[in-house]
Amino acid sequence: MTMMIDLVQHRIDLALRAGDLKDSSLVARHLADWDSVLCAAPAYLARHAPITQPQQLTEHQWVMLDHQRSQSWLSMENAQGVVVRPEVGVRVSSNNILAARQFVLAGMGLSIQPEPEIRQELADGRLLRILPEWRLPALGIYAVTPRRDAQPAKVRYAIDALRQRMQQRSPVAA
Repeated sequence: MTMMIDLVQHRIDLALRAGDLKDSSLVARHLADWDSVLCAAPAYLARHAPITQPQQLTEHQWVMLDHQRSQSWLSMENAQGVVVRPEVGVRVSSNNILAARQFVLAGMGLSIQPEPEIRQELADGRLLRILPEWRLPALGIYAVTPRRDAQPAKVRYAIDALRQRMQQRSPVAA
C-alpha cells in the first residue's frame, strides 16, 4: 500500500506528485505532462509473438504500479482518434516506480512508464516501445503545497524552476 505523507503534519512546504490527484486540502500546481510509454525489455519480447494490435495486450504479463492495478483496462488512442481499452492482467505490482522499472528491465512483462524517465533505456535498446502508433494518456506532474494564504518566496521560486525544468524534459509541454 502506498502511503502519502501528510505535508501539514510533517511541516513540508513542497512535494511532487504524479498522476491523478485525489481531492484534498492541498494546493496542486500543474508543472508538466509527460508522455506515457508502453514498453518491454527485448528479453520479454523475444519470448512472445510480435505485438501488432492493442487487443493482443490482454495475452501478456504486466508490471504495474499499485495505483494502476485498480484499473483492469488500458486506454489507448491512435492518430485517427480510435480509442481502445483492452483489459490487462497484472503479474507484478509495485508501489515504487523504480522497482517496477527494474522488473520490466528484467523481462518480467509489459509496463507503462513516463517517457522522460526511460529515455536513456529506450535510446540504449534496453527497453523497446510497444505499439508506438498508439498514444496513452499523459502523466500529469504537480507541485503540491499545504493551503496557506501566502507561500514563502522560496517555494514560489522552486515551483517556477521545477515547471521550467520539467517542461524542458517533456515533449508534451504544458
